[in-house]
Amino acid sequence: MATKSVTEIEQLNIIAEELKKKNFLFKESEDDSDTDENDTDESDADDDSIEALKNEMKEMNSLFILFLGSMTPNVYLDKSINNCLYNQVAKHNSLLKKNKEILHIVNIVFIGGQDKKNKNIILNKIRQLTHENVYISIEYILQDLPIIDSTKKIEQLFLLKDKFFTLNKKARFKSINSNERLNEITKNETSEDFKFNTNKGEIIFKKPTIPIINSNFFTVLEELLSYFNLNEITSKAIIVNGFWFDTNVSLQDDSDSFLVENMSSSFISNILFGWIPYFIPFISKMKKMYKDNFMVVNQYFHQIEKFACTDVSPHILSAMKDVTANGIEFQIE
Repeated sequence: MATKSVTEIEQLNIIAEELKKKNFLFKESEDDSDTDENDTDESDADDDSIEALKNEMKEMNSLFILFLGSMTPNVYLDKSINNCLYNQVAKHNSLLKKNKEILHIVNIVFIGGQDKKNKNIILNKIRQLTHENVYISIEYILQDLPIIDSTKKIEQLFLLKDKFFTLNKKARFKSINSNERLNEITKNETSEDFKFNTNKGEIIFKKPTIPIINSNFFTVLEELLSYFNLNEITSKAIIVNGFWFDTNVSLQDDSDSFLVENMSSSFISNILFGWIPYFIPFISKMKKMYKDNFMVVNQYFHQIEKFACTDVSPHILSAMKDVTANGIEFQIE
């Protein structure tokens, strides 16, 4: 019997259920099936104390971090200046100290590809960066995030627009079947595609559409954020995008007949959420709702120094406007 494939919505709904089971603000005291004996975080409060904590959190200084992908052990990432999770904890703690406040709660949720081997390391590091009495809860959800094939080219299309439209360089193409070279004569950008007229005809790169996935995952995540005091500068919610791929594939046109010959094929993909674009509507909504108290930082955006471990959500949403068919819907200004 053929196995039914799991849809993106179903995958995200599974993650939502895991989040409700494991997060300390949802988890019921009798549900201990996913708790390790050696876990050292303080996420096993009873139901009454959890409900009381939800009410008290509106007066607490807190930090919520959703980490997508793996934070693998790496000497480079041991330093808080390079590790975006530690970097944001240190920055927020510094802001609070300047205002004569202390950080009360840090909640970190890892999704996809992460194990618990570094849990104690993270707990100890956060206490070093803040203080010994900070309440820390770390949850690991090992299910992988679904990947959307139709939008994987977003990063490459952004490079294409920048080089050949913003900088107005001339594009060169190569036929995949015959290796024949073609040169750009004219070009045009519309709301739907990038078109190049060559000595052998037209070459088209269509702009993909950002999918809107109505999953319980985003409903649960939005509810979770509502418990944090995100209307005050003393609390923040941060998505750390550590979900990336080192790509070495040339950009091909929509007919899969031609590739761009004079554009780099080596780059880090998913820095614009091209592989998980269903986060874009959520990022836009949360940014509008919580403004500077909601951030997206990209662990692998340090290749552009000014973006290293800083809020890149405005830049990502702006890029979506330029290289997708419906990105204009998610602008924050």
